[in-house]
Amino acid sequence: MIDFVITWVDGKDKKWQKELLQYSSISGDKRIVRYRNWEFLKYWFRGVEENAPWVNKIYFVTEGHLPKWLNLSHPKLKIIKHSDIIDNKFLPVFNSRAIEVNIHKIKGLSDKFVYFNDDFFIIDKLDPSFFFRKNLPCGMAVFNAITGGGVSDAILEAVTIINKHFQKKEVLKNNFQKWFNLKYKCFLARTLLLLPWPNFTGFYEDHMPTPFLKSTFQEVWNLEEEILLKTSSSKFRCLGTVNPYIFKYWQFVSGKFYPFNSDKYVKMYQVTDDAIQDICDDIKKHKMKIIVLNDSDSILDFPFLRDNLKTAFDKILPEKSSFEK
Repeated sequence: MIDFVITWVDGKDKKWQKELLQYSSISGDKRIVRYRNWEFLKYWFRGVEENAPWVNKIYFVTEGHLPKWLNLSHPKLKIIKHSDIIDNKFLPVFNSRAIEVNIHKIKGLSDKFVYFNDDFFIIDKLDPSFFFRKNLPCGMAVFNAITGGGVSDAILEAVTIINKHFQKKEVLKNNFQKWFNLKYKCFLARTLLLLPWPNFTGFYEDHMPTPFLKSTFQEVWNLEEEILLKTSSSKFRCLGTVNPYIFKYWQFVSGKFYPFNSDKYVKMYQVTDDAIQDICDDIKKHKMKIIVLNDSDSILDFPFLRDNLKTAFDKILPEKSSFEK
């Protein structure tokens, strides 16, 4: 039994915008790319129904606002408000990290679940084995070096915690075949090159929907409550906090994963004016099973890009799903 969890915010919601303005004096990341609504959510639901109909429940996590077209009576759909999983003293939050580190608190959530951002889209058929095998989350355990930029601050915090609780030599010894697995192909070179370093330097991040064991969240919370509470209380993204990578890395070093190379199935696209044609062509051709559409600060013509992507999605997912009224 595998559940999906997706977080969503409607940056156009007037009540939400008013609350955001009230806390605007607090430092943190408030860029428009954090909250921009591309209006593609219906394609996420269409993709799930068309390509992963085996999902047990879909937990839709929101501040409270909901799309007008969403069929709230769908038997697989469960609406989760931030107040259901985050202590009221921390609310409201405008920080995805604060929400993400608490998703294991969703009532009724299966121990096996997959976490989606709302810019992760399934565009071709998937089996449950894409995410879980032998009751373990699939993943590519490959070493990496932290290069800066993006969410490198959260990665650094996570790696520091991992090194605090795990010895690199023991981890490799206990699960040698999982770390030095030929499925990783060329990515295995990263692990070999970083092998001489005595501690973990980082982990390769295949930006995609992530399968988790709920028990992993609970284990990390029991041991690292301080930083997770700090993350939960942060109104906006800021330094000294973590994101779900900490739970993913924990699964790796504790051996609770099944070796899997997602490289030929998943691709992240930086949505820019120059790249739009290639992205749309790949969608129409089902080039990947999952695509990630990463918003960009450099976008010049947002309506043009949005409309082109909508046309591409309509080409492969033209019919309403049962999640739409």
